[in-house]
Amino acid sequence: MSPIMSNRFFQKFYLRCGCCSAIQRSAQGYRPIANPILFKSDEHCRNYHDEQRRASGYSGILVTCRCDRCKRVHSNWKVLDAQQLLDAKLRMAPEERTQRLWASKSH
Repeated sequence: MSPIMSNRFFQKFYLRCGCCSAIQRSAQGYRPIANPILFKSDEHCRNYHDEQRRASGYSGILVTCRCDRCKRVHSNWKVLDAQQLLDAKLRMAPEERTQRLWASKSH
């Protein structure tokens, strides 16, 4: 297991699918270095800079993941912050919200 540094603060992002316009959540939290004695400075610094790009809204990172709605794995995503998510939700009709926003796991 490599020492992967993740963000020290829990962050939530919202991803809008470029294929079906569905919006899903993406989160990242703190994960400590696995073994500080086996510290690899080059890898740690690279992971630190990746963390900085993720913390600034995935700037400079190509996001590739599976869309929960259309079930496709692709890189056509737009990263939304909390305010952009609220603006998008307010523009949607109630039927559109249930169709485009993530499904609740309660049912």
